[in-house]
Amino acid sequence: MLANRTAQPVTRKIDVPADLPHVLAMCMVPHIHEDRNASIAEAAYFIAERRGFAPGRELEDWLQAENEVDARLSGECSY
Repeated sequence: MLANRTAQPVTRKIDVPADLPHVLAMCMVPHIHEDRNASIAEAAYFIAERRGFAPGRELEDWLQAENEVDARLSGECSY
């Protein structure tokens, strides 16, 4: 006869990207009408934040943010 045992949960450590909230926001939110420029500005901020706000790449940040926002608005995701 088997003794009654309580199942022990298995815990696993996984690496979660630091920008996961940003990725989810860019890829998984419902596609609703929004202020495109405000969305681009917010995305550019997070891009700059990820690179430590080093000066000199603001235009690149903005252009990358435009691509991300436009991909999200068109229903595509770059991640």
